[in-house]
Amino acid sequence: MTVPEIHPTAMVDPSARLGDGVVMGVNSALAGHVSVGDFPVLGSSVGVHQHCRIGARAIVGEGTMIVSGVVPYGSATNRPARSDEGPPR
Repeated sequence: MTVPEIHPTAMVDPSARLGDGVVMGVNSALAGHVSVGDFPVLGSSVGVHQHCRIGARAIVGEGTMIVSGVVPYGSATNRPARSDEGPPR
């Protein structure tokens, strides 16, 4: 069993279930009845809505609000990547 690394400013509802090796960044929050798999990484200021499921080894980018869950080995972010084609016209 690997101990979770939860930042002191992160908030976890007592009804949330955490797997092994969970990493939670600054000001992240898990609402009620959330299920988190093994070894996911939740960046800073991540919010997870109640009754959502975060899969094993998922990655959630900073500032993301999860309202429907993340599949195992998946990723989620609220900031789309910029294209390599240069700035928008």
